[in-house]
Amino acid sequence: MEDNTLKKGWSYSLLSQCRGELMGLALLWIMLFHTYALAPIPIWPIEWLKSVGFAGVDVFIFLSALGLSLSLQRREQTMGDYLSRRFVRILPTYWLVVGTYGLILRCVGRTSLRTVLWNLSTLFYWFHIPNTFNWYVPALLVFYLLAPACLKALKACPFPEALTAAVYCLVLPLSTCLGLWGYGYVNDFVYRLPVFFLGLLSGLYIARGRALTGKALLGWLLLALFSPLPGRFFPQVGIYFSPVLTFTLVCMALCLAAAKALSLLGEGNPLRRFLRLLGESSLEIYLFNVIFVLEYGFFSSFLDIGRGRLFYYAVTTLLDMGLGVLLHRLLAPMTAALLKRIKGQQSPGL
Repeated sequence: MEDNTLKKGWSYSLLSQCRGELMGLALLWIMLFHTYALAPIPIWPIEWLKSVGFAGVDVFIFLSALGLSLSLQRREQTMGDYLSRRFVRILPTYWLVVGTYGLILRCVGRTSLRTVLWNLSTLFYWFHIPNTFNWYVPALLVFYLLAPACLKALKACPFPEALTAAVYCLVLPLSTCLGLWGYGYVNDFVYRLPVFFLGLLSGLYIARGRALTGKALLGWLLLALFSPLPGRFFPQVGIYFSPVLTFTLVCMALCLAAAKALSLLGEGNPLRRFLRLLGESSLEIYLFNVIFVLEYGFFSSFLDIGRGRLFYYAVTTLLDMGLGVLLHRLLAPMTAALLKRIKGQQSPGL
């Protein structure tokens, strides 16, 4: 079975080979989820996909962790060099988009300068500041901070799968306690810890050349098939079980299947190129998408034309993508120059 699986081209490396395209798919999934005001789609599978589109964020975190894992294993680097490269990719873009948006709100009297500064600091999520931007980037930056120590723990563990499973099992009691203590607002981050570890584990597999055997593939599939069971059991005993934890058990099988399907299209396929373009500009597109979600009341006043708000979402989706790709390309030379400077100054010893 192992030989047949390998001959058919199944491997963990598919995840890294198609990582950009998978991020593009995850972005589209999130954008579909964010169409809150769209009339129900009469095609049940699409409407269902829309309802669970929050899982696109989990795919992002999984793929980000995979990339961090491979990067950390590929070369020695100081903690400063490691964080500088990540923060250079995130923060200038974040500051430009969110800062400009915040200042516009301040000029029209819809927010305070204090709130704008909290947004720019990315600390607002952890201090539960009201009327701020979005939880994802603050959480992502903390995942960046945690990645080296978490990967080191996985590499030191004789059975890294057991450590990943332990993190998964600990999330439910931890999130429950945080809710009881008044810190439930950080659970969007806490619920993603298992999928983050799963991404690090996948990078560890790829770096070590671990084969995706037929037995392992069957195991990931069975895990996905049985994933709804905890979500049905715990509510019956009065314990909330987040759908995010259900998707965590599906994530590996889903990403492997999607990567395999994408690989069959060929490297130069137009769909793959389009998805890769979205993946490369995913941060910028996501930030613009959040703004369109937050400002639905304003934009819909002159874009809400026709039935079901389809025109509104068609226009804003195209704007999301166009503005995001344009901004990414405008900032790419600056980002590349900063990264080149950091690379030239890097020294070993993370």
